[in-house]
Amino acid sequence: MSSPIDPKDGKPAADRLNNKAEEATYRAESADVDNVDKTRKVETAPVSGSTGYKEEEKKGGWLKWALLALLALLLLGLLFWFLNRDSDDDDAAAPATTTSATASATTSPSESSATSETAAGGAAAGAQADPQSALADAQAFVDSPIPFSYQGLYDHLISAEGGEYTPEAAQFAVDNVNADWNHEAAQAAQGYAANFDMTPEAILDELGAADGGKFTPEQAQAGVATLS
Repeated sequence: MSSPIDPKDGKPAADRLNNKAEEATYRAESADVDNVDKTRKVETAPVSGSTGYKEEEKKGGWLKWALLALLALLLLGLLFWFLNRDSDDDDAAAPATTTSATASATTSPSESSATSETAAGGAAAGAQADPQSALADAQAFVDSPIPFSYQGLYDHLISAEGGEYTPEAAQFAVDNVNADWNHEAAQAAQGYAANFDMTPEAILDELGAADGGKFTPEQAQAGVATLS
């Protein structure tokens, strides 16, 4: 039995149906191909955010290295400047030192003598030179409870604690003070015996010691004799 004829195109109806089926299949396959292409495009499309981050990272790294290089150049420049400045200072100081040394070497003997006398006069000006004032202080020291030897009193008068007199004024004072040096030695010996556990021999040594009483051997012996 033959297929009915389609009155529109004069073709059998079965052939027309087959053609529609083939066309539908072709469209379906074409749609699948389009979907696959779209999927591939989506997969291979670059991510704009990631690319921008990488570009910013590269840009930031370049700026960091540029800043480090600039800082290194600045440090080198400062170091070079300091070295040159020290060299200039040394060069400037050398002529001044040479000039000072030359001036010292060319000073005449008379100028040197005048300088020495001026220094000596300045030292003497700081001390008291009045012998009568030194004698009055010496007498007050001898009359005090503190015992003094001849040498001990002289050393005290020229010290800052004793009036800071000149050697001449102090010498005048100890030569003219009203003092019994044996009595002073006896007071010192009795003070050692009362305040320290010392033997007579130790007291004798202390009275005559240069860093002790500074009494003469005879005065020290007289002082120890009063202990018995």
